Formats: sequence, C-alpha cells, structure tokens
Amino acid sequence: MFGRSGITAAVKVEEEDDGKTPAAKRAGEYVTLKVQDTDGRAVHRTMRWTEQLQGLMDFYYDRAHGRVQRGTGRFLYDGRRLSGWQTPAELDMEDGDEVDFFEELIASRSAITMSKRSRSAMSSKATGEDDADDSSSPEVEASSLITLRVKDSEGVRITRTMRTTDALDDLMDFYLGMVPADMDAAEGVFMHYGRRVTGDRTPADYDMEDGDEVSFFPDGTWTTPVTLTVTDNNGRRVTHTMRRLHILDILFDLYFAMLPSTAPREGAFIYHCRELSPKQTPEECNMKDGDEIAFSPFSKPSAFVTLTIRGNNNNGGGSVVVTRTMLRTQERLQDLIDLYFAMVPTDDERGEFDVTYCGRKVDIEKTPADYGMEDGDQLRLAPATERSRFVTINLVTMVGVKRAYTLRRTDELHGLMDLCLSREPASMYQNGCIFLYNGLCSRLGNSG
Repeated sequence: MFGRSGITAAVKVEEEDDGKTPAAKRAGEYVTLKVQDTDGRAVHRTMRWTEQLQGLMDFYYDRAHGRVQRGTGRFLYDGRRLSGWQTPAELDMEDGDEVDFFEELIASRSAITMSKRSRSAMSSKATGEDDADDSSSPEVEASSLITLRVKDSEGVRITRTMRTTDALDDLMDFYLGMVPADMDAAEGVFMHYGRRVTGDRTPADYDMEDGDEVSFFPDGTWTTPVTLTVTDNNGRRVTHTMRRLHILDILFDLYFAMLPSTAPREGAFIYHCRELSPKQTPEECNMKDGDEIAFSPFSKPSAFVTLTIRGNNNNGGGSVVVTRTMLRTQERLQDLIDLYFAMVPTDDERGEFDVTYCGRKVDIEKTPADYGMEDGDQLRLAPATERSRFVTINLVTMVGVKRAYTLRRTDELHGLMDLCLSREPASMYQNGCIFLYNGLCSRLGNSG
C-alpha cells in the first residue's frame, strides 16, 4: 500500500461487521466509534456525543501498548484530519462510524516500502551510491491526500487514500489486485459521475473530492455503462448510470421513486420523439452517455370539451361552422347535431347525413369521450350519399405508439406502409412486419 516516490499511503478494505463490536449503550446520547490503523488493529469505544475526540485518541494510544508512539500520527474521518477538541456531534458522526489512524508517513513504516527500499539499496550498491540518503521520505501534507472508494456490481468496496496528483492507475491496480481471481475483473471500465476514468489521469484532473466513489463495470464492451437522465416539465432531473443491456424499466422505477407523492405517475417516456418501452435497453435505442429522456405525464381531461361541426350551406354560401361546449362523458354527439340543424336551415327533412371525425364515420349516440375528442376538434357533416375522397388511418406500432395518416381512398397502401416504416428505427422491424386490419393481413398494393 504505497504511493509514488516511496510515500506510504493509507489503504483499507471495507468488510461486513464481524460481530466483535462490543455491546454498548445505544441511547441517543451515546455513539460507538471504531479506530482502524494501517496495521490491522481496530479499537472500539463508546462515548457521549458531546465528549471531545481527544478521549478516543488517548484510548487508542493506550490500547496500542507502546507499539505506536503517542502523538506520532493522524486521525482522519471521511478524509479530514480530526482535532482533539472536536466532538462526534459537531462532525455528524453516526453509530459504527470508522476513524482511520495513520502513522507518520515515513517509508520505513511499511513492509511494502521496506521492500522497495531493499531494491533501491541493491541498486545503490551496484552503482556505488551511499544508501544513507534513502533512510526516510518527506512527510505528505494532509491537504494533498484524498480518500477514494471503488465499488463494483458484486458489492465489493475498496477504499484507498492517495495523493491528488497520483495517477489513478494506482487505485485501479490495487482494486484489481484485491478482488477474487475468479471474478475475472481484468476487463471493464471505471466510471466517476458518468465519466470514464483512465489510469493516466489523476484525481485532480477529474475534480474528485474526499469520499468520492468510483464505479467499476466488468465484462468489457457488452456491459459498458451509459449515464442517462430523465427530465420532466417541472425541472426535475434524475440521473442514473446503468449497463447498456439492462432494461430501461430500472431507470424508470428510479425516477418514480424520486417523485413526491403528489406527482403524476401515468405518462410516456420520450426519447428522440419516440415513446420508449420499459422492456427496451439503451443498446437497442443506440443511446449515448449524457442522453436525456423526457417524461410526459398524461393530462387529466376536463369535464367539458368544445367541439365544432362543419357542414355545407344549402343557399350556396359556402360552409357553415357551429361550435358548442358540452360534457365530455355525458352528452351525446347527437346533441351537437341537433344544435347544428336548429341553427342552419336545410331542405333535407329526413336529415340523412353522415358525421365524420378524423376521416371516419362516428356513431352520434356516443359521447366525445368515446372517441377521445379534445378541445378544438372538428366534426364534418356531409350527405350520406357523398363519400369523402380522403380517409384517415390510425396505425398502432408494436410498442403502443399511435400515429394517424390521411390519404386518398384510391391510394395504394404500399405508400402508407413505406411512410410508417421510415418513421420507426430500422432495428425494430429488422425481422420484417405485417399490417393487420380487423384481424386480416393487408397486402402491399391494395387500396382503401
């Protein structure tokens, strides 16, 4: 466990509680802290929240039984050096928190550094240099140290203290050397807040701070992570780093978990103007680091809807438009038709007319809600014998996206199919597709 130039740095591996922590008072006025040093010694002490940490420091020196000279080291908590006059309450410490003790950072303090000195001594003998100059190394300033944690998908956490100017290769090599050999962790990437970390850079290059976490994703390109952000109309942003082959439902669930209880949870996730399915993956959608997904909640329809109906004036005055606001779920479309005929004179006493909406004939006994009508929508009134030259067809894709296309009744469906496929990703229909109407397969070349 060493930095460059023979400077000893602190390294520790986090493990589960081994059950050796003594049973102590757990009332609100007490806290149990652990002091861990680089030689593997661990000391636990229960103290009051308002008691100065000098008592914990003295307790550690007493338990060291002379192996550590009093006052010759540093006590660090979350990468910050502690002072004896501070208290657990001031530092917001919690039960079970760990304080790291580092002896004076001298090369001769570590067996690894001793080995390095031995190699240096052998080199000095070969060159005739005096090895007396290699007896010690200068002390490292606490402000130049940073404590980083590596976490992987298996739950392994490894922490190391290093200089902010040291190459991150040291941290990566240490992690790969500590994980079990059967994990095959040699292939993978290290990520820090959505950015890929390379070994030739330093913590300072990535603006890393004490306690920052670096995530390791194994298995190379197949599990290379991608960082995505879900945004909504209220300015909320939820960012998550995930593997490219994991389904997007993981990201969507995280977004909903972050929402306040009053926020809408019914809506669509939109990416590049396409609605996403929770079962899709970033790989399928060709997503890249930093891409954003917009959540669009379904708006709750009003109890009222304003519709217009357009018909021809028998007096040759062009078309006539009548507008009415009606109850969305209670009033029938027949009420709108009755208002039209009450306001527009007609010679047709039988009233044989067809009412069309979006190119299709509607049942006037139904309500606006039955057809999903919205404010401003228009209905068309035409004699029953007159058939429109145009028709609007609604296509529903395999992921539930609904699209409307208007074309002539005499147009071949081949053009409609080509237009539909051009608006969908090629990967979605790479194995081909069929178009169904009333359960029947539509063939290319047919017309309406």
